[in-house]
Amino acid sequence: MVPPPSDRAIDERELVRAAQRGDRAAIDALVSRYAGPLFAGFVLPRVGHRADAEDLVRETIARAVERLPSFVYREETGFYPWLRTIAERLVIDRARRLETRTRGAERYGAEVRTLAPTTVRSTESDAIEAEEKA
Repeated sequence: MVPPPSDRAIDERELVRAAQRGDRAAIDALVSRYAGPLFAGFVLPRVGHRADAEDLVRETIARAVERLPSFVYREETGFYPWLRTIAERLVIDRARRLETRTRGAERYGAEVRTLAPTTVRSTESDAIEAEEKA
């Protein structure tokens, strides 16, 4: 038997329903309720850089608002786990992009180190060298 929902769950469910109908105040209430915990408790500890974490939370909220019409509210989980899942995927995507960039830079650096230095002779450098010898 499922326990009856708490007042907070009812409030959250009603906020989600209102937000799904396009109620801007309900969207703002959900954002103000969950942006702080999402930032401090989930994103920042995984990213480690405040500005990047703020960007990821903004992106998470933007995606959540965009996908809110398809969200199905479940009493047993609520809204926050869904929001956190969006954030988790964005954190993972960011880590993959950074890893790819790092590997690319390492490969480029290794390739550059194997190249022999080259000098290009020009008539100007020949003229300067001749003048220095004179």
